[in-house]
Amino acid sequence: YAAMMRRQITMPAHLMDDGQHGASNPGRNLFADFSAVAEARQVYQAEDYCCIIEHLNKRWRVASRCVEGEAAQAQEYLLGLPDRFRKLAERSKAKKKKTPPTNVVFSWLFDRAIQI
Repeated sequence: YAAMMRRQITMPAHLMDDGQHGASNPGRNLFADFSAVAEARQVYQAEDYCCIIEHLNKRWRVASRCVEGEAAQAQEYLLGLPDRFRKLAERSKAKKKKTPPTNVVFSWLFDRAIQI
């Protein structure tokens, strides 16, 4: 579990491409824009990811395991992940607040512009 989390799993959605987004929105990435909309609409947020990690840590009783050495390091890493991701999410929110909103066109929404 710790090794998997250290590899920072990338979901295949980062390869999302409709063949039109780049032309309609030069220099923009479809997955990044889609993620921004999902987060702004509270469909899936960084906090959800933190809650999933906390759930897994509790479910698998990571904190209550008596371990030493490398396993203890993995345990410490896993238990610290939710707070680490929350801090990253806060930094990201602060950065987004400083960035002016941008209109992005999505082909599957009939080329309707969405402000992100």
